[in-house]
Amino acid sequence: SISSFLIYRLMAMSLVGCPCVAGRHCLVPPDLDPDVFDGREFMHGYTANEQGPKIFTEGLSLSNCNGDDAQVSKEGNSMVVPTSKVKPVEGLGKDEKRNIVAKGMKRFEIEKEAPPQPAVERLSERVICILGQNPSHYTLNGTNCYLVGTGKKRILIDTGETFYGNEEFLDILEQVLTEEDCELQMILVTHLHGDHFGGVKSLLNKYGPIPVGMFECPDWHLSLYTYSKIKEKGLEPYLKAGPPHRLPDGNINDFSEKDLPPWPKEHADLSWDVAGRGRVEFQRDYWVMGHHVGFYESWYYRHGLFRNSFSLENEQIITTEGATLWVMFTPGHSENHACFVLQEENSQFSGDHVLGYGTTVLMDLQSYMLSLRKMLKLSPTKLYCGHGPHIKDGTDLLKRYIAHRESRENQAVEYLKSQTFEKDSFLRSTDIVDALYVDTPESRKGFAKDNIEKILLKQWREGHVQCYVRAQDPYTTIFSEFKLPMNVYMRRLDRELRWKYVKKPSNL
Repeated sequence: SISSFLIYRLMAMSLVGCPCVAGRHCLVPPDLDPDVFDGREFMHGYTANEQGPKIFTEGLSLSNCNGDDAQVSKEGNSMVVPTSKVKPVEGLGKDEKRNIVAKGMKRFEIEKEAPPQPAVERLSERVICILGQNPSHYTLNGTNCYLVGTGKKRILIDTGETFYGNEEFLDILEQVLTEEDCELQMILVTHLHGDHFGGVKSLLNKYGPIPVGMFECPDWHLSLYTYSKIKEKGLEPYLKAGPPHRLPDGNINDFSEKDLPPWPKEHADLSWDVAGRGRVEFQRDYWVMGHHVGFYESWYYRHGLFRNSFSLENEQIITTEGATLWVMFTPGHSENHACFVLQEENSQFSGDHVLGYGTTVLMDLQSYMLSLRKMLKLSPTKLYCGHGPHIKDGTDLLKRYIAHRESRENQAVEYLKSQTFEKDSFLRSTDIVDALYVDTPESRKGFAKDNIEKILLKQWREGHVQCYVRAQDPYTTIFSEFKLPMNVYMRRLDRELRWKYVKKPSNL
């Protein structure tokens, strides 16, 4: 729409490049996440006094972290089949590990690998978790795909990836369906990221036109918008000739400018890009955006095997034998993210909004925090997460997640207030970073800047701070107030923007 286009033009004036772009799954390894949160103490550990999870192992080809045949061990009534293939992050100096933390703040330390999960695990009477067989830095042991219900027809939440691990996932899912003597009633997709919707087409090819439910994306979804501009500007042939973003083993292809084919001069100017990406980042995102667009258009226009698909609605009720799901719109990690409340257990399928190990990478702090509080309001027992082990005490974890984020936010706001409130002064985001992230190496302060900008944008939208930009005349020191978009997810902002604390609106 015209209004969306004008918003994007405004964004184009104020954005610079970022390594984690809206509309795709973030490629930053968990070990490098600037705001990692350790949820291990909330994971459900089975003891000899509890009935352990039912794990399907017959006929499955499992491997442990070293690629050897899996060894099934018994601890009381618990069985553990290590399947994680997550590799340690290399190249981090000993003094640089996860030290993107402001002075006075604390974090929970984590190991470099997520605790192993079995390929298949019965988590309750009505929930079976099947790993997507796509382990990596950013998917941990793989995507958790949940078979929900107790009857002959059941619901599948999320589907793993299109290529990486898909064949293995389909084989394991088929074995589970056979053992459970059931078939798929529908597929629900938590959000438009490739490790969650990627397996849908192969499932439809195998089982027919099963209904697929997902929230629609807003007009300003970055992948959908940018991909249309790529075609409009004739860039697609040159991007297609460039290197892929993923290696065959599922890891990120770390290519550089020298690996890219030459572009004609008339196409080299990317100043139109609303996210301010350079050629390397644009090349990497092209493949992801195309994957998003191809799936979304097939689903949205109900093409072919998608003819029975449907759009989710907030507070919609979805039922199957033995399970009632209440749909929650929970944006923040992505624009169209959904969580599902399992009413029989008062548990929640949290997608990527809350992980079972570490914190998620979020795209917008304001909507993310609102969604966290929405989840907390229902006081969930368990959280069935998109990645990592499930959380036994969901309410306690959500409270700590919120407190963790708020402590970071409050510190940044208090510093901005001390330096600018009722004073003739402004601060850049980098000024706040330098003041608070005193032990963070310069090479990693970009992550800290991302943290601070998420906070500033949230505070601006809530009316607590004002944003200013220097007038165009290079010889003036005059600053004018700058209006940012109210709803569009924005990643990195122009470092020359100035910020000033004003006061809390009286109605808050």
